[in-house]
Amino acid sequence: MNIKKIIYLANIFLICGCLQSQNKFSELKAKETLEIFYSKYIEEASKWPSNKDKLDEIIKEFCTENFINNNKNLSYDPFIKAQDIDSSWINSLKVIKDTVRCKTFTVSFYDKSSDTFISIKLSLVLDLNKNYKINNIID
Repeated sequence: MNIKKIIYLANIFLICGCLQSQNKFSELKAKETLEIFYSKYIEEASKWPSNKDKLDEIIKEFCTENFINNNKNLSYDPFIKAQDIDSSWINSLKVIKDTVRCKTFTVSFYDKSSDTFISIKLSLVLDLNKNYKINNIID
């Protein structure tokens, strides 16, 4: 009887360990997705002139259709919260998981011209292909 309990408990610990490892992997994948998106987006948007079609491709790759439709008529850039953009922002780019909200991250980067950190809070969802996509920007 004791051996059955030990084996049962060992299996429980093994399953819990695997789930924690999977959650950690998911968090890393989500962070990586945001780092890649912002690096591509800032790099392209900082070019003069920027290629609107290329920016739209990047947005389509990393954002949900719902997000794109809800934000297409904005008069400002929701991804950077600024009018001017500098490719040096990529060097200070940080992605931090929200400790309260699930699948929510804060992206921040340093803007030399205003001597401030710009922070944007975003929520992500998994698409059908198990890729993370930006679904909302939280004000």
